[in-house]
Amino acid sequence: MDKSLNYRRDNRTVDEFKSDIFFRTAKEKFLMELFVKEYEYRNKLFYERADVRVNGVELYLYKDNKIRIENNGICNDGKLVKKSNCDADYIMILYGKHKRKYTRKIDIKNGPVGNKLTFKTYNLKKYVEQKAWILLFYNTGYIDKDPESINYETTRWGMISPKHIQNMLNDNTEYNEPKFGNKPCIRIFSQEFAKYFTSHKLLCKE
Repeated sequence: MDKSLNYRRDNRTVDEFKSDIFFRTAKEKFLMELFVKEYEYRNKLFYERADVRVNGVELYLYKDNKIRIENNGICNDGKLVKKSNCDADYIMILYGKHKRKYTRKIDIKNGPVGNKLTFKTYNLKKYVEQKAWILLFYNTGYIDKDPESINYETTRWGMISPKHIQNMLNDNTEYNEPKFGNKPCIRIFSQEFAKYFTSHKLLCKE
């Protein structure tokens, strides 16, 4: 289902929404590039350090594998479009010398604090339908307009599978979030994070 401009912009003016789209896209591009650096760093040291290894199902991390990121149907240039949908923004392709190739739809989410995460339920349901994963960065600090101000020491990242996205929907009570134009949302707190994803430190800035 396409989402009209009026629905998506909540209580913001068109100019405010246009600005928010521009900055959000720039932030997500920064975080995706940061993830690629993290993947390559962990991949390089895979056999040298046990602490860089991540569950293979989660990241398909093997020595000498490569990562490529592609746009998923849109150009992700930060320009405003009149109609949109909730398809995942990116496709992650992991491949290596063993001729194995793994493709995954990815959408990026960012939480500025470390004690809670808030998600729009409509988006989560669409990710489940698409079998898309969430690439999550949280406890980054407030980086909406300045991604490079990210706190590398406190930032954590994780990947939430479609199965665990559905579990989040099943386990948590929906409510209307004023900050998101009173759209239906769910909120999970830090003591619950481990039920849905594995949290990792950023190593690429060591």
